[in-house]
Amino acid sequence: MIDLVNNAGSVWAEYFGLAVVQNTVFLALVFVVLYLLKNASASTKVVVGSIGLAKLLLPPFLPARVAFSSYEAVHALPHTITSPLLGRPLGPDHETVAAGFEMLGFAFALWVLCGVLYLLTMALSTARLAWKLRNAVEVTDDATRAIIRDRRVRVYRSERIGMPLCLGIFPRKIFVPGTWDQWTGRCRRTVVQHELAHIQRRDGVFLVFQTLTLAVYFFHPLVWLLNRRLNEYREMACDDASAGFRPASRIEYSRCLVEIAESVMHNPVGCGPASALLGRKHELLSRVTYQMKGEITMSRRKTGIVLSALALIALPLSWYYIDATTSDSSVNASPAYAASPKAAPGEKAGGSSHMQIVKVSIGGKSELAINDAATSYESFRKNMEKTVAGMEDKVVVALACDDGVPMGTVFKIHAQLREMGLMKMSYVTSEGKDLTLMLPPLDYKKTLSEVPEKHISTLAVKGGGVLVLQGKKLKTARLGDEIKKMLAMDDKMILSVKISEKATYGDFMTVLDVAKSADCPRILINDPTG
Repeated sequence: MIDLVNNAGSVWAEYFGLAVVQNTVFLALVFVVLYLLKNASASTKVVVGSIGLAKLLLPPFLPARVAFSSYEAVHALPHTITSPLLGRPLGPDHETVAAGFEMLGFAFALWVLCGVLYLLTMALSTARLAWKLRNAVEVTDDATRAIIRDRRVRVYRSERIGMPLCLGIFPRKIFVPGTWDQWTGRCRRTVVQHELAHIQRRDGVFLVFQTLTLAVYFFHPLVWLLNRRLNEYREMACDDASAGFRPASRIEYSRCLVEIAESVMHNPVGCGPASALLGRKHELLSRVTYQMKGEITMSRRKTGIVLSALALIALPLSWYYIDATTSDSSVNASPAYAASPKAAPGEKAGGSSHMQIVKVSIGGKSELAINDAATSYESFRKNMEKTVAGMEDKVVVALACDDGVPMGTVFKIHAQLREMGLMKMSYVTSEGKDLTLMLPPLDYKKTLSEVPEKHISTLAVKGGGVLVLQGKKLKTARLGDEIKKMLAMDDKMILSVKISEKATYGDFMTVLDVAKSADCPRILINDPTG
């Protein structure tokens, strides 16, 4: 579980960290645009803020090739490699030591916890408000019903709130405070039309996206500021829909807002503490000031240009990086050999690849042969050099062993092949199935030292079907699923396989087959003789 969180934290930091930087820059531009559009209508400002909101919820989607030194070493490795010991110390009995939370894993867990707590808090707050309004009484007078064109919408009065409001994603009820009867007919009409504008604009849906944004970016001050501005602009836009744009009607509408403010001041029911009441007064003051500005001086053409430019700017700030070492370089590092174990010694394999297969056989009693010609371990290198003379780097060593051959014997052959520069391997099972691997260069340790330890997962193979993956014992049948889960959390993972010298070639091939079947791109065989 801890490893799962740590791996998730690594992936989260890589992508979310980049998104935070990009979105911070974009939000700064949004506020600059809002300043330039200070004379535009509130509806236009809502659109600008909505673009910023959409950018926050949209993950990076444009790939960009950028090389980062900490990952270059991972991707510079062949897709499947073998090498001596790599990774964390195995500890007693060759099992991995219990891992603790890494910094990124802890940060990821804290981020998830805070986001979930915020969503729960908002859900409980909404439920609490709904509970308070459960006894609201419907307003059925003809004057009120005449204002509402949508007959599915009803007006309800409650003594437990101090301001008019709608509740829910798709509300059909408008709630008004107990001071409703004290307002003038014009003020009542203004309130109902304002709340109807909220319903028609689908502001309930908009609030859901705002809540999700704050849950994801609860730590970001610009996100909180943007949401506060959006709330103000949305109220002002509904004021415009209710008041119209005639100077006289805007002045009359402002008087209604002042009347509501006075009723809130004298009846602060449902407003909570003094700070909440003060916030309501400031919000109403901003709305009155906006209405008194009169005619909007920002032209539609200029507004359209600014909005289009802002939307286009979002594109270059929506990239995510992919390593400069792409699949092409991976292919060059680890060619796909069509080496067939059934090919005759020296036969060309793979058609256009022009690779030459040299078969090395190890029998159950450690009999050794090159292209079916018997040899000894002492003279193996000399005979192998004669066999591959003139083939340059076009040799694929097809290693065919009996299942019971100890891996210690295989490791001795590895060591001599690496010294001769014969790095291309095809491991052959007793059933004739072959799996291709690459032996790493002699200076592989320097390259691997640059690989972050968090990308290395250790698998201990003790023989007899005993496997230990990251300190957890498991059966071979479950190995493939576990590897897939780990790759889903970390696509840069290297599976470091530590095989006991007493384990058999059959154990080795079983594990290797399962790992490759799970699409593990990087397999590192710990060779104690290297």
